[in-house]
Amino acid sequence: GIMEADKAKMVKAWKGKIWEVDGSRRCSDVMELGLLKDVEEGGKYEITDLVYQEFNKVSNPDPNHPVQIVYGNKFVTDDILNCKFEVSIGAFFQVNTSCANILYQQAIDEVKAVKEEGKKLVAFDVCCGTGSIGICLLKNGACDRVVGCDISIPAISDANRNKKLNGLDEDCSFIAGKAEDVLRDQIKDEQASQTKGTKVKYVAVVDPAREGLHNDVLKCLRQNKDINTIVYISCNPEKSLVNDAAFLCGPKSKKNPAQPFVVKSVQGVDMFPLTSHLEIVCVFERKGYVVGGADEVEVKR
Repeated sequence: GIMEADKAKMVKAWKGKIWEVDGSRRCSDVMELGLLKDVEEGGKYEITDLVYQEFNKVSNPDPNHPVQIVYGNKFVTDDILNCKFEVSIGAFFQVNTSCANILYQQAIDEVKAVKEEGKKLVAFDVCCGTGSIGICLLKNGACDRVVGCDISIPAISDANRNKKLNGLDEDCSFIAGKAEDVLRDQIKDEQASQTKGTKVKYVAVVDPAREGLHNDVLKCLRQNKDINTIVYISCNPEKSLVNDAAFLCGPKSKKNPAQPFVVKSVQGVDMFPLTSHLEIVCVFERKGYVVGGADEVEVKR
């Protein structure tokens, strides 16, 4: 760990020219960016936090890998679509919050399109992170309840804190775990908890990492006849979205006998201007049938 004296030294160095952890590893030169000078002169930039994390592998650290707050706050705070969020160090959050408003509004509009008068709409928020999408859905009237899961323990802690922060404690449920391990049980538990006689519709909103959804999650979504709409937010549309779409929309087979989805709409959001990257909101709709008890009932559209 970092001793208090070392923390003070690091902060002092950070406020000077270069933050050096041990004299050999140069982690950041904020002076080159002119940020500290701008702060000192009362400019528009403000540096609020300094976080230290030790990691000696080539890949990115696990979301639950420990960090130390050297200077500043435990959380980054932000607002999206009239919702307030506190984001811890190990959790994912959209860095371009101006465009995140556009992205989430697109998701809200797509989920609202699923609502039917007289029916309760439950949204399964898969890979929910800090709960930002699900909370925005619920607070902006797109659905009546949100059930979310994410592998990151810090992110789920944030999600459970954020639902209270936005006054949505009773209508949100977030748990930590791999989606491929917990989603199927979440769906069963939610369906079993519904009051007898209540008419319910279900929609899945997924926002996976670049590698896309786990095969077991894809199977769960396709095999569950109560989920007829998937709002898929993808940061890797050229690869993982294509692969996942191939499974969701592929024809029936012995290995995959469930009714396939079709792509209803695709909308791009330029989250990273002046780069080749694009965030995609892709809506999958179940092809040509409605649920009738245990049977599939073909319908014309």
